[in-house]
Amino acid sequence: MSSSRPIRLDIQGLRAVAVLMVVLFHLWPNNLSGGFAGVDVFFVISGFLISGSLFNELQKTGRIRVAGFWAKRARRLFPAAFTVILVTAVLMAVFVPPFTRGEFVGHGLASLFYFENWQLFFSSSDYFADSNSSPFQHFWSLSVEEQFYVFWPLALLAVALIARGRASKFLPAFLAIIGGLSFVAAALLVVGEPASSYFNSLLRVWQFALGAGVALWAQKSRMKTRAATVLSLGGFIAIGVSAFVYSGGSGFPGIPALLPSLGAAAVIIGGQAPIGPAVRFLSNLPSVQFLGRISYSLYLWHWPLIVLAPFALGQALNGWSKLAVFAASVLLAWLTKVTIEDRVRTWPKLANAKPRATFILAGLASAALALGLVATGGVNATQTGSTQITLDQAKHDAADPGSKCMTKAEDTNVILCDYGSPTSAYRVLLVGDSHAAGQLAGFKKIATEHGWSLTLAYKAGCSFSQVERNQTDRGRSCKEWNDALEAKLATLKPFKLVVTANYSNNFLADKQDASLPTRSIAGFIAAWQPLVSRGSQVVAIRDNPQMTPEMQACFDGAIRDASACSGEKAKMLFPDHSQAAAEALVGAHPLDLTDLYCDGEVCGTMRTGTYIYRNADHITATYSVVISGEVYQRLERLLGGSK
Repeated sequence: MSSSRPIRLDIQGLRAVAVLMVVLFHLWPNNLSGGFAGVDVFFVISGFLISGSLFNELQKTGRIRVAGFWAKRARRLFPAAFTVILVTAVLMAVFVPPFTRGEFVGHGLASLFYFENWQLFFSSSDYFADSNSSPFQHFWSLSVEEQFYVFWPLALLAVALIARGRASKFLPAFLAIIGGLSFVAAALLVVGEPASSYFNSLLRVWQFALGAGVALWAQKSRMKTRAATVLSLGGFIAIGVSAFVYSGGSGFPGIPALLPSLGAAAVIIGGQAPIGPAVRFLSNLPSVQFLGRISYSLYLWHWPLIVLAPFALGQALNGWSKLAVFAASVLLAWLTKVTIEDRVRTWPKLANAKPRATFILAGLASAALALGLVATGGVNATQTGSTQITLDQAKHDAADPGSKCMTKAEDTNVILCDYGSPTSAYRVLLVGDSHAAGQLAGFKKIATEHGWSLTLAYKAGCSFSQVERNQTDRGRSCKEWNDALEAKLATLKPFKLVVTANYSNNFLADKQDASLPTRSIAGFIAAWQPLVSRGSQVVAIRDNPQMTPEMQACFDGAIRDASACSGEKAKMLFPDHSQAAAEALVGAHPLDLTDLYCDGEVCGTMRTGTYIYRNADHITATYSVVISGEVYQRLERLLGGSK
C-alpha cells in the first residue's frame, strides 16, 4: 500500500488486483472466499518497494536517514488514514447505538496509533467472524505495515554497521534468517492458534522479507521477455487461485500463504524485464491503473462503509446496497487521493522541512483525533437494572463486564470473585466456563435476597471437569486450571452448594474420540467428588439452547430489533454429559432450565419482553436476573428446601 518513483505499471496492476480481492471478499465472502489473501500480496509489495528504496540509499551513501524515511512514510500514509478515522468517528456518533459505539472507540484509538493488530491479537478476535467487527478492524494490516516501516530501516542500518561496508554480502543471509524464522513460526503457531496468529506482526515478517529478497535480486539480475511473461502470468494465476480456493480456515499466515505471496513475488520479478503484450495490455488498462492508484484509499474507505451502512439503513446490506457501498468506496477513495493524499504528500512547506515538522504535525493531529474519538461517547457494557433492554444493550450484556473474573483461554491462574454476604454460613460456588458465568447476574440477585455468600470461578472454554484434555495450549491449560482449582478449593471452607454449567458443544480443550461421552461423564464426577465428600451439594445446570446458523444470522444482522429471530429447539440443544454425571453421583443433581428459554418446540431470542441472548450461545445478564426467582424455587425443590 506504498508508493515509489518511478511508478511501475505492473505493480499498480498488482495493487489493483490485491485491493479488489479484499473489497470483494468483504462484500461477498461466499463468492470470493480467499479474497483476504490480497493483504498478503500488499505485504510483499511493501517489502519490495520499501526495501528497494533503502537498499539504494545504503548503496549510494552507506547509511539510511531513518528520520527522513519515517517522515516521508508519515506524509504518504497519515493524511488519508486520519481523514477516514475522523469521518468514521462522526458517522459512529450519528448512527451507531451507544453500547456498540463504546466498543468501537477502543479499536479507533488502537488504529490511530497503529497497534490494532495487537488489540485484536490479545482479545483473541477472529478476522473471519461474521459479527462484532469494528469499522476500524481493517487497520490491523496497516498497523502491521507501519510497524514494519519503523523496524525495517533500523534493522537494515544495524546490518550495515555490523557489515562495515560489506552490507551487500550480509543482507541475503539476514533476509534468509529473519524470513525463515518468521515463516517457521507462522507455520507452527497457526496450527494451535489460527485466530490470533493471523494478526501477529512477527509471523508476517517473512512476507516483507520475501519482497525485500526480490528487491535485492532485482539489483543484479534481469530476465528475458518470454521468461518474464511466463513468470508474471503464473504469478497472477497463483494469486487468482488463492482468491477462489482458500477460505477462513486455510491457515494463514502459514504454509498456504505461500501461494499468493510467491505469486506476488513472481509478478514483481517478471516486471523487471519487458513482458509480453497480453500481460502488458491487462496491466496497462486505464481501469486497472486507476484502481492501483487509489488502492490505499480504497482499502481505507471500504470497510467503515460496510460496517456502518447497516446502522444507517437499519438493516443488513443486500445486493443493491452492497453495490452502492462499493461505488461510494471508489468515489471517496478517488476524492481522498486527489484532494488529500497527493496534496499533503507533495506540500512543499512540509516536504522540504526537517522531519520533525512532520512528526509534530502528525502528533498534534493524532492527539486531536484521539480526543475526538473519546468524545464520541458510548456506554461501557454494564447491567442497567431494567429488564427492558435494547438490542444494542443485549449484545453487550455480559454478566462479568470486561471478563474481570475470567481466567483466559490459555492461562492457568485461579481467580475467585466474591459476592453477596461474605460472612454468611450458606456458601455457594458458581464454577465452570463462560456458560456458568452467564448465570452470575441471576445468582448475585439470589445471594443478595437470601443472604448467601457467592464465589465465582470460571475459565474461558474450559468446563469444571477432570476429563482427559488434548495437547493444545487450550487443552493443557484447562487441565492445569482444573488441578489448581481443585487444590485451591481444598484449602477453603466447604461450600454448601456448588452450581456448575458448561458449553456443551465446545470441545476445543478436550481429546475427542468415540469414548468422549463416557470419559466426559467420568470427568465431571471426578471433579465434583472431592466437593461432595466435604459435604457440598452439586447442581449441574443443563446448557442453554444455542442458536442455529439461520437464527444467528438473523440475530447478528439485526440492528434495532431481533425479536423475530427463532430456531427449532431440537436443533439448538446438544448432548450435555454433565446431566448424566449428576444423575450418577450421589450428592449431585441435574437441573434443566430449557423451558425458561423455549416455548414448546421453538426457542426465540426474546421472552417476556427481555432479550435472552447476547450472542449465539451466551445468555444476557438481564435475562438471568429475570429467571432468577424461578431458578431459586427449583433449587429449593431440588435440594429439599435445605437452602
